[in-house]
Amino acid sequence: MLTKLVKMLIIIAIAAYAFVLAVFWFAQSAMIYPNQGTHLSQCDLPKGTEIFNEHIDGFELNGIFTKTDNHKILIFFHGNNESACSWRFAGINHIAAHGYDTLIMEYPGYAGLDGKPSIERNKMMTDALAKWLEQNDYDKTVVLGYSLGSGIASMLTKEIDPDALLLFAPYDRMANVVRDIAPFIPSFIVQENYKNDKELSNHKGPITIVHGSNDNVISPARSESLAKSLIDVDSITLADRGHHGLFETKFFDELLRQKLP
Repeated sequence: MLTKLVKMLIIIAIAAYAFVLAVFWFAQSAMIYPNQGTHLSQCDLPKGTEIFNEHIDGFELNGIFTKTDNHKILIFFHGNNESACSWRFAGINHIAAHGYDTLIMEYPGYAGLDGKPSIERNKMMTDALAKWLEQNDYDKTVVLGYSLGSGIASMLTKEIDPDALLLFAPYDRMANVVRDIAPFIPSFIVQENYKNDKELSNHKGPITIVHGSNDNVISPARSESLAKSLIDVDSITLADRGHHGLFETKFFDELLRQKLP
């Protein structure tokens, strides 16, 4: 009798685990891309910024653009629970002062754009963006990625070899972020597995990593792991900061002054 009960409990446990994995398999896209954000057409843009829209080889690029009189550009990739509109003041209030155009990219499927967000479509975006950058032939190109956006920034970096790469609250691999939150989820089941360590393994240009010591969304351990795989990296840990608060004005402006080539 006891043996039958044990077998039944094991079967129930296996079935429950399989159910949890199935739920994660089908729900992970909504978990990783939870917020499509404000539609670009409804974004209240500050003076000096404009909607960016370009078609490259049939792919539509979208974002928010701040132009200067210099031939330098910073490409910004935002986090998963926001949109390009969330960062509409970054160019005009911070980056333009350093002589850089600013392009805040919007992801496919976000902000009213067609389709669903995915790593495949973001790769198509970086491919098209690399061609657009080549066509415009900027003298200096800097890439900045925050949180989820660090994965997309890394994909673009592999393609264009920018003059500098700035990563805020990055990770080594998305599967490891998932594992930190839910250790029972095996890595192979994570479809949206951005691999920053792999994308940047051969990159020899300067990389700056900024992470909050109290980040409970993406553990600082993920940045530490990533840094160990990089060639030229400066890691900055902000004490008593969480996942947000990394772009405090005084710190961010000083970082740009020091790190922009």
